[in-house]
Amino acid sequence: MGMLDGQCLCGQCKLSCDEAALKAVHCQCTDCQKLSGTGHLTNVVVKKGSAIVTGPLTVFESAAGSGNINKRMFCSVCGSQMLRENSGMPDISIIHAGTFHQPGAISPGAVVWHKSAISWDYCDPSLPVYEVMPPPS
Repeated sequence: MGMLDGQCLCGQCKLSCDEAALKAVHCQCTDCQKLSGTGHLTNVVVKKGSAIVTGPLTVFESAAGSGNINKRMFCSVCGSQMLRENSGMPDISIIHAGTFHQPGAISPGAVVWHKSAISWDYCDPSLPVYEVMPPPS
């Protein structure tokens, strides 16, 4: 088992990440709203290649608001998103915190894409808020 382990809803896809998360953020972009069916997703950023997914995957690519291409990998059975990569951030992969066996082990450090926030969505008011995605740090 890795430092961060999880699975999809049906259990057919397993995720293991052998390195600690680089950071975690609440994302309020419209894509994350559609993927979550709510106001935001909690995205966990890891070094590309450190997260391994096994099981039946379907890949879906689409343009992000930035113009970059998002490559999302979903369980082919239940549709849970397992991993995402973005062409504008070639050194990282993104995992939804809800995928992990212990999602409470993740502590988001910011809210991004706040310009798309829905009025009823709540995020911790003590977190820094960015209207769009801040430059990599």
